[in-house]
Amino acid sequence: MNFSRTHELISYLVVFFSIFIEGAVITLIAGVLSAKEYLDVNYVVLAAFAASVLHDLLFWYLGKNILRLKKTRFLVNIEKAENIIKRLKIHNGFYISISKFSWGFNRIVLVAAGIMQTPIKLVLKYSIPSCLAWSIAVAYLGNIFSSKIDILGKGLKTAGLLTILLIAIFIVLENIIRKFFERKYYSDNNDTEKT
Repeated sequence: MNFSRTHELISYLVVFFSIFIEGAVITLIAGVLSAKEYLDVNYVVLAAFAASVLHDLLFWYLGKNILRLKKTRFLVNIEKAENIIKRLKIHNGFYISISKFSWGFNRIVLVAAGIMQTPIKLVLKYSIPSCLAWSIAVAYLGNIFSSKIDILGKGLKTAGLLTILLIAIFIVLENIIRKFFERKYYSDNNDTEKT
């Protein structure tokens, strides 16, 4: 008896709640499982999308209320959040959208948007399309990767190694995006501090 067929709803709930911790890895794995129809890739996307939007709202809300709550180090480096506020005033939507593809950067941007008292409608305007794009990209990346190389048709050891390789590639790409924006951000900050 297969766990994902017997308890399919539980599998989608795991995808949903994993978004608040490290959703990319679980969403990739769920995409891999959907290639052999253990899960439905459309439900994986739906669960990841809904949780991503709630994740964004949660971190925006934390930023909006962080000064009132006097929590200076709750899940986010407040110093980075304060530094990025200046950039958000100019490129608010761009940063909200692109940050979805770099997990650590996403939280900082959303907290900073909350601190700036960015209206919820503006946050949702950029968050919803980027959450949808992220969910589709990650779930279908796992699905296509698995179906093209028949990852689950290989032995368990090979399937595990190939899945770990896919996750490693995804994490490396996410870090490259984050470092690109951090380098650009910090080099611009250092230039303005010297003048």
